[in-house]
Amino acid sequence: MMSGCVVQLWLEDEDERRRKGLPFDLVETDFEDFASFLEAVDEDQLICASRLDTHYGENRSERVIHRRVPIAFRGRAVRRAELPTWRITEEVD
Repeated sequence: MMSGCVVQLWLEDEDERRRKGLPFDLVETDFEDFASFLEAVDEDQLICASRLDTHYGENRSERVIHRRVPIAFRGRAVRRAELPTWRITEEVD
């Protein structure tokens, strides 16, 4: 189950992911909302989250989570952040 705000995130020094054609990450945070996440970024806090590995669902407006990878980053590493436009769902076995 998702525990917090999901953010579409562009981080500094993510050259390997960009080479693979992944310019951003979908990240699940423990923050209640996007504003709280942005405050932590602005304060350069250490942010612990999960990078969501996803695939498209039945249509292009849905992303289905099939794996979570723990990550941590400082607020200063965030180049850009926005709320995703996809509906995020859990994979069902």
